[in-house]
Amino acid sequence: ALTRPDGIIFAGTIALFLFAARWFPREGRSPEHDESLAAPLASARQDSLPRGASLYGLIFLIPFILYTYWRYHYYGNLLPNTFYAKATGEARFQLTDGIAYIIGFFKTNGHVLLFMAAVPFLLSPLRRARA
Repeated sequence: ALTRPDGIIFAGTIALFLFAARWFPREGRSPEHDESLAAPLASARQDSLPRGASLYGLIFLIPFILYTYWRYHYYGNLLPNTFYAKATGEARFQLTDGIAYIIGFFKTNGHVLLFMAAVPFLLSPLRRARA
């Protein structure tokens, strides 16, 4: 759940279930006798925030916040690259962005590609000399 931005939806659903199970027990049973997932919350008072739910929230939120902080400072974005690749708009915008990316790549790394393209031509005289 940490590596996906929608992981918080999953954790939030579990938290809502825990709160609902505490404040709306099954008919004919009190929360103290309920053997569902909300059993750890039974000792909390009904008007206070259940301790088990708070602990569950902290167990999820602390790593999620730390991971999100690290991801933002490491990658520079809150969302994964796939989001930005898919959410760029129409095909013409994707094409112009792609061309701009390729031009930028050749401006910064063109010398490496030029060298790689020249290697066969540089080695061909050596091959002819051996033959």
